[in-house]
Amino acid sequence: ALLLSGNYLFLSGRRHTLAIVDVSSAANPVLVGTIEDTNLVGSQVMAASENYVYIASSGSNTLSVVDVSNAAEPVLAGLLHDSTNLNNPGSAVVFGKYVYVMGGSSDKLAFVDVSNPSSPVLAGVVQDLTSWSGAHAMAVFENYVCVATVGSRTQQTLVVLSLPTTTTTTGTTTTTTS
Repeated sequence: ALLLSGNYLFLSGRRHTLAIVDVSSAANPVLVGTIEDTNLVGSQVMAASENYVYIASSGSNTLSVVDVSNAAEPVLAGLLHDSTNLNNPGSAVVFGKYVYVMGGSSDKLAFVDVSNPSSPVLAGVVQDLTSWSGAHAMAVFENYVCVATVGSRTQQTLVVLSLPTTTTTTGTTTTTTS
């Protein structure tokens, strides 16, 4: 996973390490800090807000909250393990006090309350086996989360939900190509 936030580039992947690189000088990127934790194995997606990076990992079915207020010494602040709702994450975004994690193969959108970074809590889950088949990307716009899905090679669906927590779809649109 790769995330750019401010002057920092966050890198994480198959190993159990998060690396923080200062890219304020593109000609001279500098590794400023790392953190190793077994819960970071298989990091799929990351999102950032203020002094925290949120990492969803398929290897451990977790959402890790990493405090990066001191980039030279990042610290694991909190952890939520949920093999049912955080399985194979495909996308993650932060909005307010919630991190939204879309399951890459579970057709689920989990919303996690991170208002207390040391104790993230699953606040709810939305699952739609029909509209969300192949969900692969998501974005937040104003008070809505938009989820892009690919039902087949010729069909794409955009699902829109109201934020912060909802269990109903606000709207959908489907495009078909030949």
